[in-house]
Amino acid sequence: MINLTNLIFYLILILSSLFSISSNSWFSCWMGMEINLFAFIPLLFFNNMNSESMIKYFIIQVMSSSLMLFSIFLIMNKMNMNLIIIIILNLSFFMKLGSAPFHYWYIQIIKSMNWKNCFILFTWQKIIPMILLNYNFNTFMFYFFISMNVLMGSLEGLNQISLRSIMNFSSINHLGWMFMIIYMNKNLWLIYFMSYSFMSLILILMFYMMNISFMNQIYYIKNNFMNTFNVIINLLSLGGLPPMMGFFPKWISIQYMIINKEFFISLLLTITSLITLYFYLRLTFSIMNLIYTKIKWIYLIKNNFLTITMFMFSFFSIMMLLIFSMIMF
Repeated sequence: MINLTNLIFYLILILSSLFSISSNSWFSCWMGMEINLFAFIPLLFFNNMNSESMIKYFIIQVMSSSLMLFSIFLIMNKMNMNLIIIIILNLSFFMKLGSAPFHYWYIQIIKSMNWKNCFILFTWQKIIPMILLNYNFNTFMFYFFISMNVLMGSLEGLNQISLRSIMNFSSINHLGWMFMIIYMNKNLWLIYFMSYSFMSLILILMFYMMNISFMNQIYYIKNNFMNTFNVIINLLSLGGLPPMMGFFPKWISIQYMIINKEFFISLLLTITSLITLYFYLRLTFSIMNLIYTKIKWIYLIKNNFLTITMFMFSFFSIMMLLIFSMIMF
């Protein structure tokens, strides 16, 4: 059943994002971000998120919005943008994104979210700050935050057992890639973001339908071949393993970086992406190697239509690299 209240807040969330990225003044962008915040807080409440995490999310967003508003007042008074104002403005966006090293609040609230809110936070809530960051670009700041995101997103995720935490640190690593891509080519950033959102949607939808949240729970889905195949393929696709769809945007991004002579940052991104791939390979190896076990608490996807749909999405994830390659060459 469709909850009308939730539907209204989802609609406000979408419209506020579109309003913010299409505004022609910083103050209008700030207003759109505040409307977006006050539409997302009720969605957290309706989906049974605990009060402590909602307060943490609200405080961080208010702090970053205050920094943004302060920098806007400086711009209006000085009538120009010097380096200090650009740094303050960019810091507010990095805080809103949960970018490293401001990502510890992000980790705390993800643990108490359900999968639907996690998907919104991983994808849609990143659109406004990423677009606004592109308006006032600072090379040194971007290189610093790119390095911090890919390093912390890969290294800190090695000892995680929660699937939400693993997806969270993978999102932080992908955020570093998106920072680099939006600097080089805006259309390529759109392709990367849409690919990442599509892969995250499939994986989070399967975790939600099967009611699994931890690494030891994913080991017991072996009693259904279609579920196992869907999870393995989409985990590897999100990790960027060829010939999956997730490899294509990273492949094109590395080509752009080499063309622009960004050799060091391309090497750093590639190495940390391999570390992130280890998260998913560790999960898939355990699924394939453990013996058959049947557990009562797991929700198997018994709907044939949903199972076939997920299978088609997984097959599409494999074939997308071949299709994109044919288009390119």
